[in-house]
Amino acid sequence: MIRLRNLTYGLLAVGAVTALYRKYADTSQTAPVRFIDAAMLQGLAEIEAARLALERTGNDKVKEFARQMIEDHTAINRELEQLGNSRGYPVAGADSLAPKARDTLLNLRSVQSFDQAYAEHQITAHRKAIDLYRRGTRLDDFDISNFARATQSKMEHHLAMTEQLADELSAGMAPATAADAAATAEVDSGLSSGSPQQNRGDAANPHH
Repeated sequence: MIRLRNLTYGLLAVGAVTALYRKYADTSQTAPVRFIDAAMLQGLAEIEAARLALERTGNDKVKEFARQMIEDHTAINRELEQLGNSRGYPVAGADSLAPKARDTLLNLRSVQSFDQAYAEHQITAHRKAIDLYRRGTRLDDFDISNFARATQSKMEHHLAMTEQLADELSAGMAPATAADAAATAEVDSGLSSGSPQQNRGDAANPHH
């Protein structure tokens, strides 16, 4: 349970990313740089999670969702890098950020009910991403704030996609073995303190 609770708060590094952005948000000269770095790390974490999903899942819907995340977040990070470069900001590159994002995914490899865990944690990740981009809209930089506003809408769309995926998996996935059932119960227990489905009052999962 401890491992899964750590996964809940550690997956995709978005909690640390948001905290990093908040720490520097009150310094006008560094806030745009910190925002870009934080947003790029969030995007890279999404990409790494999606790549892991493509390795682990046999579910076509999960594969489709993961491919969409790779495509969208690659494009978003390309724009972030261009914004930083155009202003001479020392933007951290993918080579330095990707390992940080990848390290947060190691525990997920041992979760048997991977698809449901991936979907649920994507809900958590995108809620944090929405908060990050909402803060970005308040930056005193016209282009970056406009970019953050547009990307916030994309993150809200991603959240809706993820919630639908989680609902479909929850409604249609019956554990094939007793071990799978036990793993699913452990995931639910580990997520109970902050379960996205519980917060949404998910009718498809009445046990929450």
